[in-house]
Amino acid sequence: TLRRLLKYARISGYYLPTDPTIGITEMKSPPKKKIRFLSDSEVDRFLAVCSPAAYTFFLTAFDTGMRKNELFHFRWDWIDWDRNVICVKQRGDFHTKSHQERDIPMTARLRDHLSSLDVPRDGLVLASHPAEPGSRKGFRYRLKILPALIKKAGLEHFTLHDARHTYASRLVARGVPLYTVSKLLGHKDVKTTQIYAHLAPEHLKDAVRLLESPIKGGAPEVHGDPDK
Repeated sequence: TLRRLLKYARISGYYLPTDPTIGITEMKSPPKKKIRFLSDSEVDRFLAVCSPAAYTFFLTAFDTGMRKNELFHFRWDWIDWDRNVICVKQRGDFHTKSHQERDIPMTARLRDHLSSLDVPRDGLVLASHPAEPGSRKGFRYRLKILPALIKKAGLEHFTLHDARHTYASRLVARGVPLYTVSKLLGHKDVKTTQIYAHLAPEHLKDAVRLLESPIKGGAPEVHGDPDK
């Protein structure tokens, strides 16, 4: 900060007739927003109160971790049924946040649900509206009814982006490496994914416990100075 810089200058012998920071209250950094993620049981409770169309929408959000804009542009031709993946594709004026396409493997329940839908397999997957099938109004409609669905399920408030946090947290809690999670989320830098690191303490402890077990076949023979 400026105050620390001026203090360092005085200590270093530089003459400063006055301290311009005197009387100025230093602004405190805003507290970091707590990440909201749902447990498996909370996700199930929420999905249980959804209408068929809302179920498709929010199941996709929870089981892919796609960003809001990606969900908005999710098209049937993104789905590769043979490879069992959803390929987040860039087209026209749509670009992912990282400007990179990525594959997201489908969970069994998401694949089964999407494949069971009796709808035309072209255009947008999640943008249909009850009154206007095929229109983009459906996306905004789902966001509008989200608070009512949360209340009906008896859950604490969460946003659509929290479904992405939930997807990541479920992976990390099951021991999936952060690097892999970052690729699934489409993070350009794995440092962005570090916010989920604290969710895997037991997984890390198990890794360290391996040091306490004997090495099969005895200790390896070391030749020379290992530090050279």
